[in-house]
Amino acid sequence: MDRISTSEKFFNLLKQINLGTVIQTSVALLVLFLVLYPVGWLWLGSLRTDPFTPDYTLTWYVKIFTDEVLWQRLTNTLFITVGTGLMCLILGVPMAWIVARTDTPLRRRFELVAVVPFMTAPLIGAIAWINLAAPRTGLLNLIYRQLFDPSLRYGPFNVYSLWGIIFCLGLYYSPYVFLFTSGALRSMDPALEEASRVSGHGIFRTSFKITLPLVYPAITSGVLLAMVFAAGQFAIPALLGTPAQISVMTTTIYELMNRWPINRSLAAAIGNLLVFFTFLLLYIRGKLLARGAFTTVTGKGYRPDVIKLGKWKYLTLSICILYSIVVFVLPMFALAYGSLVKFWSVKISLSRLTFWNYTYLFTEHSLTYVALKNSLLLALFGATVCVLISSVISFMVHRGKSPWRHTLEYIAMMPVGVPGVVFAVGILLGWIRPPLALYGTLGILFVGYISRFLPVGVRATSSSLVQVHPELEESARVAGTTWGGTLLRITLPLIKPGVQAGWMTLFIIFLREFGVSLFLYSPGNEVVSIMLYEFWEDGDMMRASAMSMVLIAITLISIYGMRRLTGTDVSSITTG
Repeated sequence: MDRISTSEKFFNLLKQINLGTVIQTSVALLVLFLVLYPVGWLWLGSLRTDPFTPDYTLTWYVKIFTDEVLWQRLTNTLFITVGTGLMCLILGVPMAWIVARTDTPLRRRFELVAVVPFMTAPLIGAIAWINLAAPRTGLLNLIYRQLFDPSLRYGPFNVYSLWGIIFCLGLYYSPYVFLFTSGALRSMDPALEEASRVSGHGIFRTSFKITLPLVYPAITSGVLLAMVFAAGQFAIPALLGTPAQISVMTTTIYELMNRWPINRSLAAAIGNLLVFFTFLLLYIRGKLLARGAFTTVTGKGYRPDVIKLGKWKYLTLSICILYSIVVFVLPMFALAYGSLVKFWSVKISLSRLTFWNYTYLFTEHSLTYVALKNSLLLALFGATVCVLISSVISFMVHRGKSPWRHTLEYIAMMPVGVPGVVFAVGILLGWIRPPLALYGTLGILFVGYISRFLPVGVRATSSSLVQVHPELEESARVAGTTWGGTLLRITLPLIKPGVQAGWMTLFIIFLREFGVSLFLYSPGNEVVSIMLYEFWEDGDMMRASAMSMVLIAITLISIYGMRRLTGTDVSSITTG
């Protein structure tokens, strides 16, 4: 009887358990584990003589600031980060003003061109500019020497330099400044501009003295965000800096983790310094936005007048055309041409074009199908799992009543400020040995991708959820619908566009991800970005170009297919 009574009590207890509470608690614990576990290992490893020994020390932090080589690399990182911010400012703000406020012909077309870098990976951008501006073999240099100075053997352009790195990073991250600035320009109160013009000030003086100062918080916010990503970027500094023996903190982390003598603790310490720097930039950006500096943007729905440029519109049109050539036309031409020749030559000739590189990739190279399969599997399943977790997190944050829900949101968004290579170090330290030994399997890449890019999914689902009034969900619960039923039948259908956009964004990010993959992959578990990197290491830029074109084609087909199936526009693709 006692045993029956105990069983009845057990089953009665199960009936009383709220499934919604179980799911939310499980997801919350999973998020805490995915984010805080690698971050914890990163800090713990940096305070030990070796990550897996209990001897604690501050030696590695002291070494960063006292070792001459490390200090030079820290200086390079700061110089490149600031230079990238200035480059993004120079490129993004004029394009935003031209597209958002002027009557420049075809400005809507150029608006699409301005965000093209979001559609490609930094690794592919670096390969394209090596094809274009490598001092000896770059297409721009070959064309210049053929036309103007056949006696030259090198140059005049050299992408293997600090300025080359800044230029490429500026091209890739300028869309952040463009999007932030153009959004503010479209929604600002035009009264002060009108007053300036009534006072006799011209178009350009009004823009410089009135318009741009009014939207400076948006400009600064975009610049700081670009600097955050530039500080943690690995691919562009690695590919463009290595031939010139220019190292930054991210490439130093890679060297310490993969080349003799291996020093994981120093790599973790450098990673923590980068985390501190990026969080400082994000804190400054947050304080700037919190000051309410957008006081010219009100809820009245202002639509500033389009500025009539007259004859000056041909100048702005020329600027847009030049920008399009540099950002889109030249890189795509370089990749296409590089993929269609067997080897580089000092003379450019269309008679040398061939599909041999593509034939080699799909008929002779043993890793092509393995890498494509792994990348597609990680992208499909990783994006699906990540967006499901993100949906539950968003629901808990914006519909829940727990006093800890905003803490959960902060933790879920924490990887935004952690560079990909740094986060990968924490994951590697935490998952390399029992009881969580996933290294050597696709599982560690799966965990790494979801942990690193969880903020992308949370941002996409949250942005849709906050636009939905909770009264429909409240009505469903009053009618007796369970938490899970409400989420599946009411909430998710209402935020479907955000979920679809989030899934597609994550799919594309996972498909091309490089920083996390470089640290976590193992032989037999290669992905497409690793193939590209190995081609570059072997000096085979033709096959690297061909694989880049394949990846770009898959990305474009995926975006087109998603838009045809769902009507969803993917406009928030970010870098890794």
